[in-house]
Parts: sequence; structure tokens; C-alpha cells
Amino acid sequence: MKHILISLLLLTTAFAAHAEGKKYGVGFVLGDPSALSFRYDQTKEKAWDAQLAFSMSEYVLFYGDYLVKFPGVFNSEQEFVQQLTPYAGAGPVLVFASDNDHSRGSYFDKRSDSFAAGVRIPFGIEWRSDQFPVGIGLEIAPGIVILPNTDGFLHGGVSFRYYF
Repeated sequence: MKHILISLLLLTTAFAAHAEGKKYGVGFVLGDPSALSFRYDQTKEKAWDAQLAFSMSEYVLFYGDYLVKFPGVFNSEQEFVQQLTPYAGAGPVLVFASDNDHSRGSYFDKRSDSFAAGVRIPFGIEWRSDQFPVGIGLEIAPGIVILPNTDGFLHGGVSFRYYF
């Protein structure tokens, strides 16, 4: 539980440091893993994305990605297509075991491991309305755990965010 509180504190501090007139998105991702989602649009072409996921009996997972967005890449006269923005990025993944008796999975090599770290590379597309402060996206993110073992994983999901 203390890992969740520390992660939330770090996220809040990071976003509060850039609060002057920037666009923030808060919401959730449904997928593998399902997570709380926070996005900061640094510019029209750059963003920071952070997610917090947890399985009460197994782990708390935090990942943060630096994203490069490609607005206007679809040359279409349709308004819906113009509002689609593909993106790609990279960022770290940190996983903390909830207890020492978790099941072995793609993050941990042994049941006694309590920390895992790796990298993920997200690819996605997000639709953001000009009329409503919402965003809906699809993302797939292959990755690799480097510590305590080396193993690949695949994250993916549908995101829903409110922007302010």
C-alpha cells in the first residue's frame, strides 16, 4: 500500500510542477494492465504519459512514457479523421510486488522477487474532440523487463481521459 501512496505523490508532484496553462488528461485505461491514467501535453507534438496499475494480491505497476505525437498526419476533410492523432514513445516500467508470495509472471523470475524494472515502447492513436474535453485512444506497447530477469511483455488497452 505504501508503494501506491508514494507513486501517487510522485505523479502529483510531477504534474503540479508544470501546471501553468498546460493541458492535462486524467482518466483510465481498460486493458492489460488496466490503470489510472495521467497525461500532460507539453506541446502539440510532445506529451508525457503516466499510468498506475495494480493487482491487489500481486503487484503495483507504474509506467511513464515520453510520447511524440503526429497531429494532422491524416490529410482528410472529415472532421473525425482530422481529430485522430497517432503517437509513439518510450518509457520505464517499475513493478513492486504486493507481498513475497506472488505468483510468478512475466515481471518476476522467482516468487521471492519484490521489484522489477524494464522499458516499454507504446504505439497508439487518440481521438480528441474540439467540442468536448475528452480523449479516447487505442494503444499497444511491447516491452522488456530487464531486472530481475529478462522477459518480454505486451501491454495494450483502450484509454478514456478528461482534459483540462
